[in-house]
Amino acid sequence: MDKKKERIIELSDKVLDYLLKFKDANPTFTFSLRQRDSAQSKEKRLEVGQWFQGSSYIYVPLFIRGDNARKLKTVGFVLKYDKNGQLENYLEISFKSGISDEKEKEFHIRLAEYAGLKLNDSKHGTKGYSSQEDIWGNLLDYITNFRNYAVDLLEELDLKDKYLIKESDFQKSLKRINEIRNKINIPETVPKDEIEKSDKPQITSKMLNTILYGPPGTGKTYKTINSAISIIEGKSDEELQAVSRTDLKRKFDEYLITDWKDPKGQIGFVTFHQNMSYEDFIEGIKPLVVDNQNVIYNVVHGIFRNMCSLANDNWIDSQNDIGLIPFDDAFKILYDEWIEDPDLKFPMKTEGKDFTITGFTDASIQFRKASGGTGHTLSKSTLRDYYYNIRNVGQTGVEIYYPSILEKLKSYVPSPESKTVKKKEKQFVLIIDEINRGNVSQIFGELITLIEEGKRLGKNEALKITLPYSKDSFGVPPNLHIVGTMNTADRSVEALDTALRRRFAFQELMPKPELLTPSAVICQLMWEYEKVGWETNSYKDKETNLFSFLGVSQELIDARKNIWDEMRKEKQRSNLSYFESYKSTGFNLSVILQKINNRIEVLLDRDHTIGHSYFLSVRSVNDLKAVFKNCIIPLLQEYFYGDYEKIGFVLGKGFFEEPFKNAVNVFAKFYSGNIPEITISYKLKTINDSFDIINAVKLLLNDSEI
Repeated sequence: MDKKKERIIELSDKVLDYLLKFKDANPTFTFSLRQRDSAQSKEKRLEVGQWFQGSSYIYVPLFIRGDNARKLKTVGFVLKYDKNGQLENYLEISFKSGISDEKEKEFHIRLAEYAGLKLNDSKHGTKGYSSQEDIWGNLLDYITNFRNYAVDLLEELDLKDKYLIKESDFQKSLKRINEIRNKINIPETVPKDEIEKSDKPQITSKMLNTILYGPPGTGKTYKTINSAISIIEGKSDEELQAVSRTDLKRKFDEYLITDWKDPKGQIGFVTFHQNMSYEDFIEGIKPLVVDNQNVIYNVVHGIFRNMCSLANDNWIDSQNDIGLIPFDDAFKILYDEWIEDPDLKFPMKTEGKDFTITGFTDASIQFRKASGGTGHTLSKSTLRDYYYNIRNVGQTGVEIYYPSILEKLKSYVPSPESKTVKKKEKQFVLIIDEINRGNVSQIFGELITLIEEGKRLGKNEALKITLPYSKDSFGVPPNLHIVGTMNTADRSVEALDTALRRRFAFQELMPKPELLTPSAVICQLMWEYEKVGWETNSYKDKETNLFSFLGVSQELIDARKNIWDEMRKEKQRSNLSYFESYKSTGFNLSVILQKINNRIEVLLDRDHTIGHSYFLSVRSVNDLKAVFKNCIIPLLQEYFYGDYEKIGFVLGKGFFEEPFKNAVNVFAKFYSGNIPEITISYKLKTINDSFDIINAVKLLLNDSEI
């Protein structure tokens, strides 16, 4: 086998591993794999490890292909070595005479327009990526931004069923390939040490924009804590599973920014709502009180701009090779000096033209000229650019006042204990809860383009814009991650702004009844009290109540201490099956949730199912009553708009009073003499201390075991 073919086979395995890791984080993602070798072909490519189409190249299609050999219908990412041994990567789109459907033609044409790919007269075209050396970044853009737009088009043109690869078909292809991998001694995943040696980026660090979506109560906001810490500390989900929830929450709180006047941390949190505006999120002009009496109007930064500034400061500082201390450190020293000496003066070249700083805001330095008069401001953002020589200092207008402050800032030296001037690059996370509840187009405005990974600062296609209020030049740094959450019962994914959808990777979170089995509930209680101790009275009281609620067997009670030793040794907090071999006769929350959701799916859809998190804190009969009263029933009333008959189909008659017919004589006499049809009225029972929850749940389950 020649060297070029060996390199193609090796790269094919790395590409497959990369895509499978991406699929782990995005379960609905599928792609096309080589199906089989041609019976007529002497060369058996699949058997030697070429997992994708192509002989001397790798062709990665996202959708069901046409005849790839003749380029009749295909959309793919291509990797190939040129005659000099350099790796090329480009996008290819083709739809020749093999397509007659006008919608399919429109799909390919619009997709080519989106990618900036020019089709020739034969309806075939390719486009090389601008950064040829960044093959993994280009591949990631292809399977996120490009694919999201393509899927939107397929949905718009009603072609999803014709083009999207079904999960079952994908798994069949993958199973065939994994069998071959094992046969020729290629592991199903690249060893961890090989991943670390390679230039391949970790998926978690590259997914800058993600939305967690699903029905209410599926743990979307809960998961943002794990996601944020995973990004900041560079840890996998598996590594975080070994950390207790208490410790994760403590870490999250340490990283969370709570004071924007002195921001310390790497996580920002905001909830979108109907009144959220561009001025709240990016920047706006708002009144500020100065000297306890005067009011001035100044540009105030919103949380997104604040997060961008923090991340950008760190990103620039991490690349600082000009012998200066980080800008923020220098700026803080200047501020402290001004606090000590409010009359701090700065000289100008022209004698008698000194000026005095009068105050600091989040975005600017306020100053007054020696001659008095109105105040002026200097932009902190502009000052930073000058500090790092990103742009040259202007020579007219207010810009003539920057040099003297710059000279002061650059005079500061690192503290004696500082070993290095250059800062380590950090990752920052902005969590946007309920992202679909705000008017995304209005809130992000023109910045929607800048959050694309390829448009971030430092990228070849980086973009900057001039903000409308401050007139500052603004871009989004590459070390700021956006994690959004979205409730599909409130508004479906399909209704979300298209511009936002194709700039985010979507991760679906659905109800997990497996977290509510008797074994799972017992394990969760134990890990919750791990640090308190499983021999303490406070834990034993909780355990006694839970065991009574679940109706556990004496066999489980007798065996539990041996299981404790096993759990302490393994410390596998994600393993909730330690007690699954033991029977219980009490409430099974997993079964209850599944019954409710099965019925909701029939009457409505899966987007309106109920999440497992509502039941996670249920440890007793009273807890269960409270969940139905305060959570489940109000949700169902909202879902079915007060249609109590449908609510009854979900919950059963145990939650309802006996139905009654309205009396004929309830109506007033009227000229028409037509009496409205007498209907049956349904009324929910009041859930109080006397409410029989055991009987109600039995009826909900159709008298099966509770």
